[in-house]
Amino acid sequence: MKLIIRQKYFALNDNFSIYDENNQTRFIVKGEWSFFKKKLVIFDAQGAPLYSVISRFTLFFRKFDVAIGYVDGFNLENPVAKFREGLHWPFRRRAYFEFVDEGGVSRKLKVTGSFIAFNWKIKDKSLPKEEQLLAKVNSKLTEMKEALSVLEKEEA
Repeated sequence: MKLIIRQKYFALNDNFSIYDENNQTRFIVKGEWSFFKKKLVIFDAQGAPLYSVISRFTLFFRKFDVAIGYVDGFNLENPVAKFREGLHWPFRRRAYFEFVDEGGVSRKLKVTGSFIAFNWKIKDKSLPKEEQLLAKVNSKLTEMKEALSVLEKEEA
């Protein structure tokens, strides 16, 4: 499955939709702001809240906590997943996504990418090396919008 994210550059809010390859809305993302904090709420196509992603204030690297459903406010006690940025090299970015899957297994995903080429890879570091690649994300600039294409492992 291919998912397409169209997001405007220079927008004051973080509201956008995620479409499938047939241009049908699969998810809706709405952003909220507070002093030093940001929250993204991910809804399904019918408007039911699926996840809340809340930023934590840090001095150097961005960190986010993920909760199931809608979280009122900007404080999250027991996140189901955590996302944090890693050390950057010139023109390269790295991030980690940690969570526990349905089977109770702790998983750690590594996201690496390039500022220049706008290409990203998502790997599961808990799998054998030949099975680690989960998805590729490609970005292109169109009409002051960014379109991200997410390809699953079979298509990557």
